[in-house]
Amino acid sequence: MAQPRLTITQVPTGPIAFSKTGQQFSPFRVYYTTPDGSLPDRVVLTAPGSVTHHFDTQQRYVELVVQGTGQDATGDYVEVYPPLRTGDNGTPIGSHAVPGYYMIFLLTNSQSTTTPSSCLGIPSEAAWIRLG
Repeated sequence: MAQPRLTITQVPTGPIAFSKTGQQFSPFRVYYTTPDGSLPDRVVLTAPGSVTHHFDTQQRYVELVVQGTGQDATGDYVEVYPPLRTGDNGTPIGSHAVPGYYMIFLLTNSQSTTTPSSCLGIPSEAAWIRLG
């Protein structure tokens, strides 16, 4: 029997501006459903794998910054933005993620003592997004 997990229901459909130098980054929303009221507290991107028996120099794992969770007419969402690298003067110089397709996952790693989570530590199934 499969463990309960958060389910991603909607992600942005177009390319997300994510890595241009000096660009202002806008948070984006990832919509989800949960079997037990769990809230995602981590959102991560992973680049798709490459062929076997080679070094994967393009391998990426990027943990996004969670700005908050909420609910609107579309459903429950988590709002995230990229972790930014900064120059010597503190100015954002871009994201750790290069443009391309990524799998996005939601994770619940913390647990309230009043509401135990059956999703604790179990990643959602991936959804695909494109960073531009």
